[in-house]
Amino acid sequence: MRKIILLGFSVFALLPSAAKAVNTQAQEFDELGMALYGRGLYAKSINYFQDAVQADPTDWQGYENLGNAYFKIGDNSNAFSAFQKSLQINPNNNSLQIIVQNLQAKGTIAANADQPAFTGVQAPVNNYSVESEQPIEGNQHNLPPSQVFPQPGAGRSPRESWDQTEPASSYGLAPINRSKIWFNIDLAYNWSNQADLFSGAANENSFIQQNGFTGTALADHGGIEGGVELGFLLNPYNGIAIGVRGIASNQYNSNLNLQDGGDFESVNVQPLVVPLTVDYYLFMPDHDGRFFITAGVGYYFANVSVDDNFSYDNSSGPTDEYLGSMGGGNFGFQVGIGREFEIDNHLGLRLFARGRYCKITDINGYFTSANGAYDNYGLMMFPGLGNGIGVDSTSNIGANGEHYATLDYSGCDVGVGLTFF
Repeated sequence: MRKIILLGFSVFALLPSAAKAVNTQAQEFDELGMALYGRGLYAKSINYFQDAVQADPTDWQGYENLGNAYFKIGDNSNAFSAFQKSLQINPNNNSLQIIVQNLQAKGTIAANADQPAFTGVQAPVNNYSVESEQPIEGNQHNLPPSQVFPQPGAGRSPRESWDQTEPASSYGLAPINRSKIWFNIDLAYNWSNQADLFSGAANENSFIQQNGFTGTALADHGGIEGGVELGFLLNPYNGIAIGVRGIASNQYNSNLNLQDGGDFESVNVQPLVVPLTVDYYLFMPDHDGRFFITAGVGYYFANVSVDDNFSYDNSSGPTDEYLGSMGGGNFGFQVGIGREFEIDNHLGLRLFARGRYCKITDINGYFTSANGAYDNYGLMMFPGLGNGIGVDSTSNIGANGEHYATLDYSGCDVGVGLTFF
């Protein structure tokens, strides 16, 4: 007997959890139904609302949504039936009572609620238009259509969850639009402004020509960007992602030589920028994938490899050399647009374009020069070479016209990626 009593208590203890699971499933179907309804896919939203009320026969909101969807496609009989079932569960829904009264007042639905029938008279467009804010004839409260015919979900709190397990192709949304987590790997061509590097190269070339030296100074706007991203879908239309990327680009190198075999200097600079980003995604889902617009902020770390050597006499080789890496960082922001195509139920192809704004200055680091001096050196622009790029002790930068060179990584990239979901 004691075992039977304990078993009975166990069964009752499990009942709330089971009820909650059913209600959660109904909410998930209802959420996707409302998503389709909001895009004007009324016929397809019906499938979800039917699944919602089947999962939870007490879901009066699901029945109300189902009635609104039927009404949108002109099926007043089924709309009326769904509205009546909603009112049987929740008779205190005053706005829905007004809808039912107006349907009956226009003569399109039989007054017998137990046996709704369609008389063959379609609802007049002018009288039943939910686009116009003119009062509807027969509306005893003289309310505008936005209140007489409410939209699905009106007057309730947002759904907390939605389905991501059932195939969605039959409902007009691809599975990629329902998976709550995605992981993306991308590769892109990058273009960045790099004003200081380019102006430094131009100024140094002018200095070389005007002062009897030989040599060139070159910089490059282009480069390669690669990165990874982990995203979390809040609903089919909104998501948040965190990412890390690497941008290797914009080599700067110069060679300066006296024609008589005297002084020379060679500078090679290779920047690598690593942004850590947080982005908001606005999705526009469809049955093949989704378009997206994204915007976010990030912290951009810069690592600059430097090899700067010079000599006052070519015959003796370099008399000093600055060799090593230095770094810096700054905040920036980025925006982008793109399109993802679903390849299968767990893989998508992403095409995207992204713009960014970020300027990094005060780039410096400690390393030992060829003459044994250990100091904090910085990437600077030196007026003695027509504002050319070079390396000097940070204690000297700021004096005699020297100032830090800025890595201007404002620019854009265009690329392709794979999305796993």
